[in-house]
Amino acid sequence: MKFSSRLLCVICLLCMFSVTRSRATHVYSGEIFYSHVSDSTYKISVCLYIDCVTGFPDLYATLPDNRIFICAYDAHTRVDTFTLTRAVADTPVDMPNPCGIDAPTQCRSLTSIIPGVRKYTFSGTYTLPHRSATWRFICTGSTNQVLGRTKATNVNEIGTLIGLEADLNSLYHNSSPALGNFMPSYFCINSSSGYNPDAIDPDSDNLTFDLVTPVAMGQDSAFYLSDNAVPLTYKSPYTATSPLATVPGSFTFSNATGGMSFTPNKLQRSLVVYNIEERRGGVLVGTSQHEMIVLAEPCSDPCNIDSAATIYPIPANDKVFISLPTMQYSKVSVRNMLGQFIWEQPITYNITQLNTSILPAGVYFLILEGTTTRRVQKIVISR
Repeated sequence: MKFSSRLLCVICLLCMFSVTRSRATHVYSGEIFYSHVSDSTYKISVCLYIDCVTGFPDLYATLPDNRIFICAYDAHTRVDTFTLTRAVADTPVDMPNPCGIDAPTQCRSLTSIIPGVRKYTFSGTYTLPHRSATWRFICTGSTNQVLGRTKATNVNEIGTLIGLEADLNSLYHNSSPALGNFMPSYFCINSSSGYNPDAIDPDSDNLTFDLVTPVAMGQDSAFYLSDNAVPLTYKSPYTATSPLATVPGSFTFSNATGGMSFTPNKLQRSLVVYNIEERRGGVLVGTSQHEMIVLAEPCSDPCNIDSAATIYPIPANDKVFISLPTMQYSKVSVRNMLGQFIWEQPITYNITQLNTSILPAGVYFLILEGTTTRRVQKIVISR
């Protein structure tokens, strides 16, 4: 790291099943940050963004007493241990999907095909026993459960425990920058995409953004109370500063804003780690890190909509027609507002008729799927 004092959050993973999209528990994104309260007292927060495609959207709500342990270090000397809590009444927040489709994601329905992300926030205040330029904090998980990532497609994982770092120089009353934008839950292959964290620093410090190598901690429980971290290695041709599979020449990154633009060209689950440095009057007063997954899937465009398909009439009564001049889809399924499967039928002609007379009045979703394309269309059945 460029700064000797680091705020290190280690979010550990216990893989309960195989590492597939549908049967693995993992953190889609994680971050640790702090804000100055008064004198030497700081509010420390850890946010876990749970990828609900795991099929266990409420996994982290089952933490025994909704708390996470934090170890306080001055340089490499452990000074104290305290906890961050999440109020039992604090309902996890479902993050919006990138297209604003008004449909339940897999955070609310295990049968939904729309990826979803749910946010859990743990926080608490801690008063530093003395001032130092090298305060560090290590997040150690909970009393009976560890937290963290599953396999990513762009790194060679050598451990299941992940590390997120930030720096705190308590000689300055510093607060971490806040990110205004959340990484969308997924992107579409071969569609121009982008992300900007829209970071705002409450102290008006100058911010610099870098993409850095993720780290893994040892899997033995003894490492939970240590600060030993091992950098992960990227699979060729990926690197920390070029971590995505993209159309050649499409990836750009701004050190001034943290904005990324890219066109993903293959199915991927790529690990990206942001390091944000804060400078005040030329002095480095703190850093923070935010780890995210870029999930790219095959779909028609960023909003799963294409102009070559026409679905009518809307609203409908007893029949719905699907017109496909290019026959880019091979099947259609119908789901209700809870994401529950109703029926499926193949598409073999340019115009396909659906018998909707058996459906009660209400809102439904047609899922059109092809080899590399997918479209989600809301329809209304009126009686």
